[in-house]
Amino acid sequence: MRIFVVDYAVDEFIKSAKLAQTIPSNGAGPVIGIATLGDEMFVVRHGYSNIQVYKPNTSDLNVQRSINVGAGSNSFRGFAACKFNHCLYVSEHDTSTIHKVSPVTNSTVKQWSVNGQPYGVTVNNAHNLLVACYTTHKVQEFTTDGTMVREINLQPGITNPAHVVQLRSGEFGITQTGSVHRYCVVDGDGKIVKSTASQMSSPRGFAVSKGGTKVFVADCGNNRILLLQSEPLSATSSVSFNAPYCIHFDRGVMYVGEYSGGRIMCFKK
Repeated sequence: MRIFVVDYAVDEFIKSAKLAQTIPSNGAGPVIGIATLGDEMFVVRHGYSNIQVYKPNTSDLNVQRSINVGAGSNSFRGFAACKFNHCLYVSEHDTSTIHKVSPVTNSTVKQWSVNGQPYGVTVNNAHNLLVACYTTHKVQEFTTDGTMVREINLQPGITNPAHVVQLRSGEFGITQTGSVHRYCVVDGDGKIVKSTASQMSSPRGFAVSKGGTKVFVADCGNNRILLLQSEPLSATSSVSFNAPYCIHFDRGVMYVGEYSGGRIMCFKK
């Protein structure tokens, strides 16, 4: 996975996509992150120390195996996979820690600290990890070994970033949940290039089209997925969900993880 890139127009997808499969929570708790590598789907839930592993293209909706991250408080907030380095990254906000996990050895292979509570994480085109630092209002970029590449201080007004994705232009898409709840695009200096005036409530994860002009946002507090388009950014479409927290695209499938319901909903064209 690179940066939640999708190869087709997301507005056409949302018009034609159908709910193909729902994986129930079975009491397992809120879904924080979804990632895929090969034919396996990896799921992180808040309050659990394990990464759940599913086979989404089969009729068996049960957990196939679990990977123990070995975290203390298990306060996970972000999750990403890197195909190039064949690893998984989990952010733990209580201890301000990033865990690098191997799906081959089923164990944590590296961990490091970040400046501020880490929330959303993604992998960019350089195969580096981007981290939204919730309490220090920064974006940090790390190599796969935990070496910091750069730190971006977000301009005043961008507080409590919940998720970050590096766009094709090199700029960054960010959802924030501080004094203003919105999606915005910032440059390499952390200054706002454009933002949406759409009324959001606790926006969390999002997915960006290949050209960066269309964005799916998990508008968690409003129980919907918003489709944003530029220019300017404006809401054009929505579908009802139960507190969606994360979105992941892979090979024509949109996966949505719910916080309140704990379900994983799989949509296909």
